[in-house]
Amino acid sequence: MAYDIHITRRNNWFDKEGPVISEEEWKRLVGEDSELKLTDYAESSLKNKPFEIVRLKKHLMGLLSDPITKKDFYFVYSPEKITVSDAERNVVEKMKQVAQKLDAKVQGDEGELY
Repeated sequence: MAYDIHITRRNNWFDKEGPVISEEEWKRLVGEDSELKLTDYAESSLKNKPFEIVRLKKHLMGLLSDPITKKDFYFVYSPEKITVSDAERNVVEKMKQVAQKLDAKVQGDEGELY
């Protein structure tokens, strides 16, 4: 099971009410960041079935490709939060940079702050 980390302006990422991150802010931030690019789908092969591809369609995802590990990390946008699954240390650092630009915070599934 994946562990998610979130960028949010709310007190807790799971709060139903609170400040949002607008689509315009997110698009502008990604457009100005040379490490991120916008995409509407994510693809991955299954570990035990390398010839099968899983494709997720989701509007306004940010794609971060790690040049060292060759892994792709998807910043899944919603107005309440931007979520990355199974983020590695360098990705969490990138999330902190993004959060600072959005005047937001980085919070794990269990509520811990990064």
